[in-house]
Amino acid sequence: MNEREGGGCSNEAFDRVLRACIDEVLSEVLGDVSSAIVLRHVGGASLSAGIEFFAEALERIFGEGASLLETLIVRRLYAKLGIQYDVKANYEFIDYVKEAEKKWRQQKGQLTM
Repeated sequence: MNEREGGGCSNEAFDRVLRACIDEVLSEVLGDVSSAIVLRHVGGASLSAGIEFFAEALERIFGEGASLLETLIVRRLYAKLGIQYDVKANYEFIDYVKEAEKKWRQQKGQLTM
């Protein structure tokens, strides 16, 4: 399945959900002011297209602590999308986000058929 398939789901719709999860987790963990600073530093127009940049920026800012934030974001994302979250060996933040988008597109495709 390529990025354009999936029942007409737009990247913007997934980006909105992903952005909301990131905003919520960072605000809860860091507080509103610190969260806003981090988001201004790493923010971009399209998170799903630039998720690698976002992950790298989190790692530069937080070092090993980035993995905790990434896990919280991924768990929130899967919950919001109604997707089963399973820990997978050798999976990283980017892998989980891409998998979530793929599964979400598949669900949306099934709903619109």
